[in-house]
This record gives sequence, structure tokens and C-alpha cells, in this order.
Amino acid sequence: MSLIIHQRRGVQIEGVHPIAAVRVDPAGTVIDRIGEPVDASWRSAAKPFQLEANLSLLNPALVAHLSDADLAVGAASHSAQPMHVDRVVALLRRLDRTPDHLFCGAHRPVHPGADHALVREGQEPSVLHNNCSGKHTFMAAGAAQLKGAPDYRDPAHPLQVHIRALVEARCDPHLVKNVSIDGCGVPTFNMSIDAMATAWAQMAAAMNDEETLLGRIGWAMNGHPELVSGTDRQDLAQMQHATEPITTKVGAMGLSCIAIPGHEEGVTIKVLSGNPEVRAIAVQAVLEHWYPGLLPLSATDPWRIVTNCVQDVVGDRRAEWRDE
Repeated sequence: MSLIIHQRRGVQIEGVHPIAAVRVDPAGTVIDRIGEPVDASWRSAAKPFQLEANLSLLNPALVAHLSDADLAVGAASHSAQPMHVDRVVALLRRLDRTPDHLFCGAHRPVHPGADHALVREGQEPSVLHNNCSGKHTFMAAGAAQLKGAPDYRDPAHPLQVHIRALVEARCDPHLVKNVSIDGCGVPTFNMSIDAMATAWAQMAAAMNDEETLLGRIGWAMNGHPELVSGTDRQDLAQMQHATEPITTKVGAMGLSCIAIPGHEEGVTIKVLSGNPEVRAIAVQAVLEHWYPGLLPLSATDPWRIVTNCVQDVVGDRRAEWRDE
């Protein structure tokens, strides 16, 4: 079975996007697959597990008093709306860190309204507006516990060595093949999508035991999807529209990982072209194929249509299944 997403303008097909997807249990056993096995960079879909590793270094009493909102923004690729920036500022204070301890760099807010507000106020974006600032806040706190160099980005830094060890344990028996450098400067893990889905299946199982760090993280993300991403974002729409609890996280270049606690399974979906708009269509199609009724078609509404500059509908994106 294969899945292709077609993007059309009128009746003309303008883009053809093959999809790879895998459904895995917590032991790493592949239950089903769509398309061929592929490798990819885990990018931001690794954030819950980077957060788990960072939390494991902190004082347990401090971790126990962190709110679900704190954990959600720690695993976020946020849009730098006020709710995100305010949460990161409060989290820095709670963890005895400052923006000067963050090495993620600055970029313009993902959310257009937040970006326009900075322009109107004559301000430049700071590290707080980086979509990874929550992750880096916890990395800065974890690095301080290990007494390593303040700049925690190097793959050989004790913090990154610690994170990789936990990631490899979560993906077992699949392997982390190597690392590259992510957009925010820290290592990103290169592996099969089967390995990614194994970790997310472990999250799904952990969500049935909320006493575990990973279970807490999974439910925090599910309970605060607006902090995990932001207004008009795909993972927010998916968690809000799902008919049973799921936790989902996008990664760059058309990647999405999903924990489904009701089944204790993990799913990874990769758009081979890397197209981010197509990803929403692929997620809904794959979940409908494997878990009928879990994610309504309405979850894809903003990404299913193609519009022009005056918001006229001029095309669409649609899934096509093929028997191999």
C-alpha cells in the first residue's frame, strides 16, 4: 500500500508528494507500514525525549512542582505568541536561568500577529521568540547540573551525551545512526522512522502511567496543545480534533510523530518531499487508514485548500491510495 498527496491548481496537478509511514509498538515491532522504509532527521519531533533527559538531571522536588504548561512549552516548537514568551520567561526564572543562558539564537516569531506586533513596537526578535526557546531553557538548566561548559550545543557536551543515551534507549532496538545539527544549533538525530515511532510508542505506553516523566510530558502536551505549537498550527488542530487522546508533534521537512495511548502505539509520518502543508493531509489520511474515525477530515480544513493572494480557493491537496 502506498500513499501520495497530490496538490492541484484547478484540474492541473502541480505537485506529487510520496508519503512514508510506520505504526509501531513500544517494543519496536512494526505493526504496519505505508511506503518503503526510510531514514530521516528527527528534528523537533524529538523534543519530548530531549525534555525527558533534561528533567532527569534536575532536582526531583523541582520537577514535581513544574506545571503541565511548563512541560508543554519545554517540548514545543512554539509560535512566539505572548502566551509562549511569557511562559518561557517564567520558566527561566523558576530554573534560575536568564535569556543569556540560551544558545538557540533569535528568529522572527512564527505567528504573523506576534511578528507584526514586534515591528509595530520597533523591537527586534530575541532568543525568547525562537520556537525552541522552551527546549533550550531546560537544556540550560540541565547543563548547569552537569557543570559542563555553558554552551551546551556541542554533540560532545556532557548534556548532549546524556540526551543521546536516553534517546537511544527509547528507540531500542532501532539505532541512532548519526547526528546532524538542528536549526537551533543542538544535535538532531538521524535514524529510521521506525526508531522514531518506537520512542513515541513508549510515550503512548507511559501515558497510561502518569507517574513517569515521559507520561507526564505526553499528557502535558495533550492538555496544552496551544503551547506545543500555536494558533493555526497543525499539531494544535490534530490534538483538538482527535476523537480520543493523542499527542502529536511536527518536525521540520514534513515529519510528524504521534503517540496514541489508547492503543499504546506510535506512528511516524514523513512527507518525502519535505512539504509542510501536505503533512496535514498525510497525517489525517494515515490515521484514518489505521484508526478509523480518530481524526476527522475537518482537522485538515486550513491545509486542504489552496488559495491565492485574495483568498480565493484555486486548488486543493488530496490523498490518493495505491495498491502495490
